[in-house]
Amino acid sequence: MSNFVIYGSFQSVAKGNMLGLPEFRENMGILGIQAAEPFIDRLYRSFDLDQDGFVNFADFAEYMDILKSGDNRSRTYLSFRIIDLNNKKYLTKQDYLTFIGDFLQAWSSITNIPISTHFKYSAR
Repeated sequence: MSNFVIYGSFQSVAKGNMLGLPEFRENMGILGIQAAEPFIDRLYRSFDLDQDGFVNFADFAEYMDILKSGDNRSRTYLSFRIIDLNNKKYLTKQDYLTFIGDFLQAWSSITNIPISTHFKYSAR
């Protein structure tokens, strides 16, 4: 897929070259995970590489480039950003538990397989 096509696709969902969290959530709903807002919010924050509260095309393109062609360290950093909810630059056990709960909620939303109520409430 050419950069022009990717840019055009991004522009079709972004408002004023910026993709806000509501638009990001709406477009993730197309994938069937609209009920998984905590996980979608994590992805959004990890896409916002310059941490200005919006995902612009530069953020999006850099993120996708790292996923496609980045080295292991760069990819690990993106994964870390998804788990480090408050941008503390370190992870706690609660960060992992909350991430796993959010991930399982997203998985359940996509697959329609219920998750354990015990885990859902113990992770928060």
